[in-house]
Amino acid sequence: VQAEAEQEYCQRLVFLNSVPLLSNLSRDQKSMISNALVEEVHAAGQDIVRAGEVGNKFYIVKEGEAVVLAEGREANRLFKADTFGEACLFVDQPRKATVCVLKRMTVLALDRATFVSVLGPLEALIQREKSPEAVNQRMARLHPKAPAIYKR
Repeated sequence: VQAEAEQEYCQRLVFLNSVPLLSNLSRDQKSMISNALVEEVHAAGQDIVRAGEVGNKFYIVKEGEAVVLAEGREANRLFKADTFGEACLFVDQPRKATVCVLKRMTVLALDRATFVSVLGPLEALIQREKSPEAVNQRMARLHPKAPAIYKR
């Protein structure tokens, strides 16, 4: 049993190394995050978070696909190693978007206290990675013939 737990822990650390947002963290920080993550599975059609809700978790996509809906339109797509849910954890405000699962999704969830303590110092980096410009560039790559809003 201990060998299985050790193997799962090592696999989780390897996965965390593939998450761009976490790439600048030390091994100790990734270890702290790994120990605090809780795996959740969501079916296609299920909303993981909804706009207007109070947010208490940060999510990392382990597998699957989801769409981010903001103000009634598709704002982003989420795939393996993408993250979401961090914005409202920094500034204690309601969620701005809904994340709806398109293909069965497994996420790793991190509670607010651990998120703020470990990732708080990376707030500027996280905001840059999640800026409208970065999201629009990504959406333009996903949808080459997308409306101009994605090609700003």
